Amino acid sequence: MVKIVPIMFVLFFLFASGCGAPDVAETEPAEPAEGEEVDREAEPVEEVELVMYSPTDPGHAYTLACDRLADLVYERTDGVISINVVPGGALGSTREAMESVTVGTIEMAIMSTAEQSAYIDRMKVFDLPFLFPDMETLTNVVTGDLYEELASEWEKQDVKLLALGGAGYRIVASKEKIEVPEDMEGKSIRTIQTPIMRSTFEALGASPTPMDWGETYTSIETGVIDGVETAISAIVDAHIHEVAPYFANTNHAVSAFGLVMNLDTYKSLTEDQKKIMLESAKEAAPVAMDEIMGRVDEYEQRVIDSGGEVTEVDMEIFQEKVTPVYDMLREELGDDYIDRVLGLIEEG
Repeated sequence: MVKIVPIMFVLFFLFASGCGAPDVAETEPAEPAEGEEVDREAEPVEEVELVMYSPTDPGHAYTLACDRLADLVYERTDGVISINVVPGGALGSTREAMESVTVGTIEMAIMSTAEQSAYIDRMKVFDLPFLFPDMETLTNVVTGDLYEELASEWEKQDVKLLALGGAGYRIVASKEKIEVPEDMEGKSIRTIQTPIMRSTFEALGASPTPMDWGETYTSIETGVIDGVETAISAIVDAHIHEVAPYFANTNHAVSAFGLVMNLDTYKSLTEDQKKIMLESAKEAAPVAMDEIMGRVDEYEQRVIDSGGEVTEVDMEIFQEKVTPVYDMLREELGDDYIDRVLGLIEEG
């Protein structure tokens, strides 16, 4: 606040002496002394509204992670940044949404690493079978140097990788019991549409069959395919255990994902807002894993209660069959990168 004490003092003096006030030349307000606090009307803060795509329904692990991110950012920016999470793939397919994030028509998204590997080849490493021994190791790896390396690759695509995370293991549900790789011989299994996953199931003797998720239930029911591989939560939530009651805990791959944001949108934030966005994303990502892993027993019980069966398999037997898949990715991405990732996993 500009000081007014000297003027009041002069007026008091003139009044007390009975003299009229002399003409005083107009002057600019004095600048505050160095270190002096001055009250000024705060400049209005521009609010930021962002849209975030989630391919899964409300209550699913991916969407819950997005919701947590939105809550944290809103709270930590005092409501300046609001994130509108749009679940259920309502903004289009995952591929369409990823394209939209690169050009900025959708500002944010959560997407599996398998789907992101269409843009960043090095993301394919997460599809390698039996790569991570446990979820703790996955978390340590995706929050360290590998994250920084992949984030740099994403920036070349005009995308900011905010965080990586995991959402449990992938298993197999089928119409017939699976205990050993030979039980998969000739079986048509719905897989995600990546070369690594196709090669994995071919190595196990199955016939990988990519198809839209929405067609899976009917295709198993009518005999078009024999089973499906994905996270147990996705299978049970879609009631696929009703038509594919035999669950094999192959844990053949992890369900990993990335929280991404259009790079120009990220750069438009203040430095403090950028920090909040990154820290909040890293805090929100584990929500998906906690949701999935914390409910595995519940999902398995739902399968059993409906008349299904859950089988624990000898994963070493399955691992022996998929060695050629590692060789294939080494040829594509190079020994140095694969060995570096394996080294990080070994370090835990």
